Amino acid sequence: MDDDRDDDREDAELDGIPGDEDDAGGLRPGTQIEVRITDLGSHGDGIGSYEGQPVFVSHALPGDLVAATVETVERDRIRARWLELVEPGPVRVEPACPHFGPCGGCALQHMALHDYRGWKRGLVADILARNGFEDAKLAPMLPAEPRERRRTSWKLRATARKAVVGYMEAGSRHVVDVEHCLLLVPELDRLIPQLRAFMSGPDGYPHPTHFRDAHAEATEGGVDLVLTLSQAPDAEGLQALARFAETAGLARISWRPEPDPVPEPQRGGRGRNPKGRQRSPARGGARAGNAPAILAEPEVVVRRQAPVVHRGGVALEPPPAGFAQATAAGEEALVSFVAGVFGHVIEEGGTIGDFFAGSGTFALALAHRGARVIAAEVEGPALDALSRAAAAAGLSDRVTVEPRDLMRWPPSARDLAILDAAVFDPPRAGARALTEQLAASGVPLIAAVSCNPVTFVRDAKILAAAGYRLVRVMPVDQFLWSRHVELAAEFRLDPALAAARGGTGRQAPRDDPHAPPRGRGAAKTDRGPKQRGMR
Repeated sequence: MDDDRDDDREDAELDGIPGDEDDAGGLRPGTQIEVRITDLGSHGDGIGSYEGQPVFVSHALPGDLVAATVETVERDRIRARWLELVEPGPVRVEPACPHFGPCGGCALQHMALHDYRGWKRGLVADILARNGFEDAKLAPMLPAEPRERRRTSWKLRATARKAVVGYMEAGSRHVVDVEHCLLLVPELDRLIPQLRAFMSGPDGYPHPTHFRDAHAEATEGGVDLVLTLSQAPDAEGLQALARFAETAGLARISWRPEPDPVPEPQRGGRGRNPKGRQRSPARGGARAGNAPAILAEPEVVVRRQAPVVHRGGVALEPPPAGFAQATAAGEEALVSFVAGVFGHVIEEGGTIGDFFAGSGTFALALAHRGARVIAAEVEGPALDALSRAAAAAGLSDRVTVEPRDLMRWPPSARDLAILDAAVFDPPRAGARALTEQLAASGVPLIAAVSCNPVTFVRDAKILAAAGYRLVRVMPVDQFLWSRHVELAAEFRLDPALAAARGGTGRQAPRDDPHAPPRGRGAAKTDRGPKQRGMR
């Protein structure tokens, strides 16, 4: 499925647009129109109306009167390009960053912070209400602040004389060169001019045209940098990379080649492709056309010191370019939420399934608190890092790792039935296959973490149809001034509702004030995860 079409469908769902209107009669691309903006769409585009059709204008805000040129006339909307601000609305402010506008990294710096936060929380509230979850308690949103982003990806372009370090322009393949970024923690922001000088300076990398992009994460040991290069570094290039790690004070520097298209899967194949990581477009993996891509494992050039992060009180050395929550505050909030949902299960040493576990954001925290955890993930390096961290912390008896492609081969409902609770944190595409098995398993408690409200409500409907109640939702903003919002949610099995709908009717946990006494779903401490693994 084409990603652009998927995005359009998600936008329509978030914006509450049915998508079945006829084309706007007589309106053609190139027509100039004047529009009063009344709402803000899911991409941060202003929404007005022209002849009864929704009109989307980028960078326009509620209350603005704008002149715009029609670019496309679609079945469910008109897209128009900003020409002139005729009259500013009340929520418009001066953006703080000089790169705002051309740079596609931020969409809403020009919106008053209070209104921006209300809009982002409203995205979650509206989609929950439209999909039958209006009774779920919606917590206040954890806000993001400037200088909190601890990981980023830059686009790199260079010649022998000039280097560009920046972000893609919205709706374009052009890279906007940035001097600084207000989103980033200081360690990453300082790296921008250093990297630019390394790419084009006389003492820098000997083959500047090989640069493609960079992934950087701030760790307790320093910045962990992974460069994507069009050709493998030669001996001179490796020496230059090692020198740069020293002069820039990096913890670790690695490189990887440009990704290749994914070959057609072999019948019966399973797990990781032996050439490297396979990431779906929804997870943010690189693409060739409309195909997913194989990302080769980064090769470490120099590890000057351990790029350590702490997850749930446990020290971890993540793999190069591994997944991490964007901000430390956001990660802490998500972990605290999930641990709160599983309170009594943790206290009793029950078994929790952690799906799309990565390198242990939740698994390590839950095991450190006393639970037994089965962590399932397709990324081999992430699971290796999780295993090493668990062993070093003395948690090997509480953590079992399971390599598994959860998108295609989730555990069966019967296998999942051994769990006392489950948490899943999938990519943007959601976790339909896993959710269907969880819904049939009768696991009493489920915590869901999502970066996409549209696929979250799709998965939530599957659980609700099997007798699960969506109790509460917490929105988390980890991507300041963008359209993206994370959320964490608590689901509890309602035995009576499950029985009425043909489900398992397993008992809900006893710390639920509305639940009957617990039955066979009670946590057990006589068997560890090694005896209760999912196969």
